Amino acid sequence: MTQTRTHERHLLVPERLTAAFLSGHVTQLRRVLSHPTRNEAQRPGVTQFLHQDGERLIFRDDVGLLPDSKSPFGPVGTTLWLKESYRAGDAGVEYRADVPPEHRGGAAFHAAIKMPRAASRWSGTVETLRVARLHAMTDADAQASGYVDRAAFQDAWDIRYENEPGSQWAANPWVVTAQISHQATRRAA
Repeated sequence: MTQTRTHERHLLVPERLTAAFLSGHVTQLRRVLSHPTRNEAQRPGVTQFLHQDGERLIFRDDVGLLPDSKSPFGPVGTTLWLKESYRAGDAGVEYRADVPPEHRGGAAFHAAIKMPRAASRWSGTVETLRVARLHAMTDADAQASGYVDRAAFQDAWDIRYENEPGSQWAANPWVVTAQISHQATRRAA
């Protein structure tokens, strides 16, 4: 009997998107694809995405195939789970996104990156993966990512990647888009 390997990856997202995840409004995620190129900056447009094989993403340029890239979300079927800033409260886990700023005194919140899997209240599954240039996204894609429109997504994207010039909106990087379904949402106790 063949044993299937379960993939799990955590997500770190801006706190303002937490409610959109918990309500099921986020159905798409995008991340910059780090893939090897041969001077793409000097020869724009020569790199082409060919196909996906599991989490391997195959590209070619005018010289030939490029070394494999991997999806930042893992292969289709990967379980994603949300890491949030949290602290232990009197009634169990307390999530920073749920606590109004004026009530955040007391015990300090732990950084999201330190959240254990058991404390996560959202998980989802990667249903599909696609690769395209960032500018190919539409207003509907931005809304599926938890933003009002493409302009709002663009602003948030540039804030996230402000220290990575090749990843900013103006650079129109290759991105991997994961279509996700929601598996479970657990509310704070």
